[in-house]
Amino acid sequence: MFIITPHLRQVEGLASPNQYIGLYLPNVGKKISFATQLSSGLGSLLHNLRHPLNPSYLKNLFAPLIFLPLLSPQILFLGSPLLLQHLLSSSFSMKLMIYHYAATVVPFLFIATVYSLKSLERFLRPKTIRTIIAFVAILCSLNIFSYRDYIKALTGNWADRMDPVRWEILQTFPSNATAITTFDFLLPLCNRNNIDAFFKLWENIEPFTGASPYQIPKIIQYAICDWSDEWLWSRKATHEDSAAQVKTTFNRISQEFSQNAFIPKLAIENIVLYERQSPKNVPLIEHRKTPFSFSRKPPDFTIDDQFELLQMDIGKIFLFSSPVLPLTFYWHAQKEGEDLYKIHITLLKDGKPCLSSEHFIGYGNFPTILWQKGDYVRETYNVLLSNLPSGEYTIAVYFSRPRSGKDVILKSSSSTEPLFAFTLGTLTVEQKEKR
Repeated sequence: MFIITPHLRQVEGLASPNQYIGLYLPNVGKKISFATQLSSGLGSLLHNLRHPLNPSYLKNLFAPLIFLPLLSPQILFLGSPLLLQHLLSSSFSMKLMIYHYAATVVPFLFIATVYSLKSLERFLRPKTIRTIIAFVAILCSLNIFSYRDYIKALTGNWADRMDPVRWEILQTFPSNATAITTFDFLLPLCNRNNIDAFFKLWENIEPFTGASPYQIPKIIQYAICDWSDEWLWSRKATHEDSAAQVKTTFNRISQEFSQNAFIPKLAIENIVLYERQSPKNVPLIEHRKTPFSFSRKPPDFTIDDQFELLQMDIGKIFLFSSPVLPLTFYWHAQKEGEDLYKIHITLLKDGKPCLSSEHFIGYGNFPTILWQKGDYVRETYNVLLSNLPSGEYTIAVYFSRPRSGKDVILKSSSSTEPLFAFTLGTLTVEQKEKR
């Protein structure tokens, strides 16, 4: 706690060498006298103990059990270090039931309740004890029901339509292959040799040694990247990192991919399997200074006066774990890239959204912040059409800037009013009957 954790946090470039101790003793590690540290520490603990969330936290813990655990203080004493950890902390999340911290106290409350009921058997009839147990069960159920909206929102994300894609990629991945991969694939691949975390390249540091810059080992044959990984974008897609830092990060990633000759072998939405010098090249990103040729009239849309969408082609649907729709976008940078942009694609049937997919334009190895004035970019994005019924769909598109949160203004020569979304065409889906 005082040696290993501070070391790892220091080499990761975090502000506090030990944020956990800092939640209780804010001056830890500072060069001040012991007396000053002691007095400020005690003052901080008393201040945290008077936190306005503490009374409601205790009520949420004990009220559904009608405060029965208080009759068994010897059991509560065993769990008191954990309870004090929460009450004396300056972190509000330790005082809320929706986080995992309260779960560490629950076993002690349960055992204390059982002991309390056992001790009450000497004074109450069995029927009264059973009535108390039923009443406690009802109160606990009502307490859980009060969190129904939060539970529903949390469990609603469990069914990820991209999970079959991840599984199929793992099945086709060679058993003896070496790879650098984002977090989603680390767990199923962790029992293999020479599997490295893409996060090291993202943050440009080896956390356990502090070595920087990080370079992809030459032994690595593959890169498996989920460019929608929230842990990767948590700082880059917000103002936590400056625009210059973000541009430096993506320049380095782009150079590493180019130097290691990582070529896309398979791509479904934001999940891309790269292979070093792969003979099978799935074209995802191509950029040059000369325009691409088009077979039809371009849609004529300008995004924030930064870049324009010259063309979008709807490719032929192919089969992966589900049908996949290739969309090819042709972009033209009117200015040097200043920000990250997302494109949001929605398939509508009878005006109702049936499928949504979002994507950082340019993936993670050539996002819009790296574009130079005059660049022409051709980008392919393969949308997974999972469980779509037969029918005709409208492809609607809008853009966002996650770092600033500002509305993205679209302009078209055919409209004098600024636009926030537009349609790119229609798609007909025909599901074949299973025999």
